[in-house]
Amino acid sequence: MAQALTVPAHKEDTAVDLLAKAPDRSASLGAGTSAPTLTSEPLTASAEVRLFRERAMDNGYPLVRVKSSSKAPLPHDWQRGDRPELLLGVRPEALNTGLLLGCLRCVDCDVDDLQLASEITRLARQHLPPGALIRRRANSPRIALLYRSAQGQPSKRVAKGPKGKIEILGLGQQVVIHGVHPSGAAIGWQKGRGPDTVPHDQVPAVSEQQITEGLNAGAPLLGPNEREPTGASPRPNDALPSGFGKSRTVSRVYRSITFWEPGLHRITGSASYRRRSSPTSCRLA
Repeated sequence: MAQALTVPAHKEDTAVDLLAKAPDRSASLGAGTSAPTLTSEPLTASAEVRLFRERAMDNGYPLVRVKSSSKAPLPHDWQRGDRPELLLGVRPEALNTGLLLGCLRCVDCDVDDLQLASEITRLARQHLPPGALIRRRANSPRIALLYRSAQGQPSKRVAKGPKGKIEILGLGQQVVIHGVHPSGAAIGWQKGRGPDTVPHDQVPAVSEQQITEGLNAGAPLLGPNEREPTGASPRPNDALPSGFGKSRTVSRVYRSITFWEPGLHRITGSASYRRRSSPTSCRLA
């Protein structure tokens, strides 16, 4: 049976050592940059998948079955959640496990340059609360940080540029938290702190104001945004939610708002919290 994916707390390899485990990927290395060691052996044993799901559900996380070596949920109506008996009846076509978001927020750094990803991660830790659960895989510098939402169930927000994007995943979405990435690398949690080991109510809470500050700090590093989206003309200071900077121009396009930093980037996000009942997106009883 495949060994469990671990991230040793006592040892850190250099980023060069980390990427050497995946010779088909390339990235630049900045001085002093280091990354935790991750094994790339796939996690495919049904018993191990079942054990992870049991522990995560006991810790209060709403899970969903995901197709093996994929990001696609198996159930057609996956946003309603998955039944425990189906989650624990592990089948070979659905060995990956997803986490429903909404009351949980996932800060997903989709940047392939290692030095840039490290700098964005540093800024995220500077502006966001400490103690996030950190998901990684051995063949990529991409990283995801898991938080609880401090208020409501906010939807997705994103900052993007030619060098990549930073997504804040939320209501109506899921993130794969166990199994094998489509690239073939196993998904793991830094220092062993994942949904199977950390209770839901011990995950640090993050506010939308803190997320805004983090996006504003990290987005300029992604490079200039090449095209502005079409839609309604921007109106200054249009109905900003609490905590959003009043100096920015806001454009309402459907139900989202767009922040403009002239010549740099754009950040989109929910203009208000959706107050619909979604018990499967919050802590399980």
